Amino acid sequence: MSKLKIILISSAVIMYFVFWYSLGIYMANRIVTISERASFLNTTQMIKARARGPLENMIMDAEKEGMCLVVHSGYRSKERQQRIYNEAEDKSIVAVPGTSEHETGLAVDLGGCPMIDGVRNDEGERLELKKPFEELPEYQWLLNNAQKYGFEQSYTEGNSKRTGFPAEPWHWRYIR
Repeated sequence: MSKLKIILISSAVIMYFVFWYSLGIYMANRIVTISERASFLNTTQMIKARARGPLENMIMDAEKEGMCLVVHSGYRSKERQQRIYNEAEDKSIVAVPGTSEHETGLAVDLGGCPMIDGVRNDEGERLELKKPFEELPEYQWLLNNAQKYGFEQSYTEGNSKRTGFPAEPWHWRYIR
């Protein structure tokens, strides 16, 4: 076989692997819609594709243990973050557009939800939901289990000086 043929074949093989590797990165990083079950009420929430499976598995596994979690806020465009920032009365607790973890597509704000017979049911009433999120059993469940799914709480009492944000028990980011 000539050197030219070997070079051409080698180049084709390299291009083949570069194409599929690049496609894999693109597919993992595209923003996708999460399931209706995982979204708060009738909202449409989005997240990066690579985080959707772990997020939805975490929510379903929590439900199996009697916990009801929903995503109140997922991916935000820079424009949406700008609107949130502009409308905030206290700008010190809202990320400046371009710096929000929500803009990465890897952060979600979670909340509790009502359940009837062990299944999420938005028609149900759960007075406990009037409490702050950190007082709900769902928060304790997240503290004990979120890392198994690749999630961690972004803003805690322990890192508030470093991050510049107060603790946000509802704010979790995907780290894998």
